[in-house]
Amino acid sequence: MITDIINFKSLETGSHWFEKHSKADYTKYVRIEANIFWCYYTAAKYRYLVEYGSTKEAKDFIDSYRVEVAKKINSAQKCIKEWTNIPSDMRLLLNGAYNETSAFISSSIEMSDKICFHKKYKVAIEEPLDDIVNSIERGQSYKRMCSQITDEFYINSLYNKWLYIYDEAITHLFMVTDITSWESFRGYCLKNIHGSLPTQKQIEASALAVIRHLEIREDMINEVAQKYTNLWLQMFNSSFQFNRFFLFWANKKDLPSKECLDQCESLMFEATKNLFNSCIPLVNLLLCDDIYSS
Repeated sequence: MITDIINFKSLETGSHWFEKHSKADYTKYVRIEANIFWCYYTAAKYRYLVEYGSTKEAKDFIDSYRVEVAKKINSAQKCIKEWTNIPSDMRLLLNGAYNETSAFISSSIEMSDKICFHKKYKVAIEEPLDDIVNSIERGQSYKRMCSQITDEFYINSLYNKWLYIYDEAITHLFMVTDITSWESFRGYCLKNIHGSLPTQKQIEASALAVIRHLEIREDMINEVAQKYTNLWLQMFNSSFQFNRFFLFWANKKDLPSKECLDQCESLMFEATKNLFNSCIPLVNLLLCDDIYSS
């Protein structure tokens, strides 16, 4: 356990993309980005509750956050526009995050509302496959843009690397209709899933590099660093759970039945639950005004 961020010796070499910017600019950037990501995760959790929870639970959740989602995403857009001297790379990253998230929350909440409404009357509907694929492709485009601007050991880059592979695997799985497409899914997973996650030391070093470059109150920096690092470790642990799911099925040579695939989807419930138990507290931590020195 890391208890002293000031004296922690990082295993990293080189520098991160954000270190060329002032702490003040990077702190402002992170706080805007956290607002955007909070909206993304809230919309995604609503969809998760629609799929796996009760209609009432899903409806109560989103009804308590609809206004705040709109407020935060609009506030983020306003902050980007009004930041007149924003560094060009930060502008590209924030605009990319805003555009991707605003499109996602609009389509995701609308579709979740439809599913939730029909589920209430015991009528099953599914999101069109083309809409799912388009959403994934839009997200992949955003991740590629981020990889071109940031460095490969940035904590978000480490997660995006895994998430890119996850999205590709999910796309392959959606396309399974015969033994040929099943082999394509298996081949992709067996080739790419191994080695898609960083080590614990890489996660810790990358997370602490972020905290070091934020304007965190001196009396809180160790506490914030510990929470921030642990939440990232939890997020990557949920990624490991997803990977285990993919590899389990990739090692099966026979084409599974639709019923079997539906059963597999339900097995991802725990990993998704663990993801939301870490990603939402992570952005909430970064949105807490009390941790910052200015």
